[in-house]
Amino acid sequence: MTWHLFATTAGVLGLLSGYWMTWVQFHRARTVGTEGISLATWLLFLWMGFFWASYGLAISNELMWGGSLPLLPLQAALVWQLAPLRQPKTIVVTFVAIGVVSFGTTGLWGWNAGVAGTTVAMFWNRLPQIVELIRDPDVRGVSISSWTIGAVCSVLWVTYYLGERLWFALVATAVATASNLVIAGLAYWRQRQHLAVPTI
Repeated sequence: MTWHLFATTAGVLGLLSGYWMTWVQFHRARTVGTEGISLATWLLFLWMGFFWASYGLAISNELMWGGSLPLLPLQAALVWQLAPLRQPKTIVVTFVAIGVVSFGTTGLWGWNAGVAGTTVAMFWNRLPQIVELIRDPDVRGVSISSWTIGAVCSVLWVTYYLGERLWFALVATAVATASNLVIAGLAYWRQRQHLAVPTI
């Protein structure tokens, strides 16, 4: 197997695991509840999905837009489970943030600048979930498996970007990998705490 084929295979697996990650969290939100899930985090996922789809289309990379565009309806469905209309400020702030950091920098300095801006957003969009996990002891709605799959997904995309020499996208996704692992670890810790609390 050539390196290019290996990297492309990793990209396809990354695409599929991205769908799986989102589906697992969506299913848990519907069946277990939404406690501990950050609306800001998933809104930013949704807005960034538009950016990555646009970037993939702009550079004619089928895997990139194919990994983002079809995922948008499922991300939107998950966001809807979190009752976004009750938090209109969060909708506006996250939308404006990605508009400035990702699309704004792209318009001014090109796609590489936009991806560099999105590197900041890749951490920032996970930060509300990290804060939620630290602040709220009841995080039953947060799927550990979803975030672990997300970390695996990110590693697969890093491998693909390495093969395609898309360095800015590689750095952005590496940041996402580390953040996903932090969230999975915090969720595991909180859920273990919850199970350890004796019921009266």
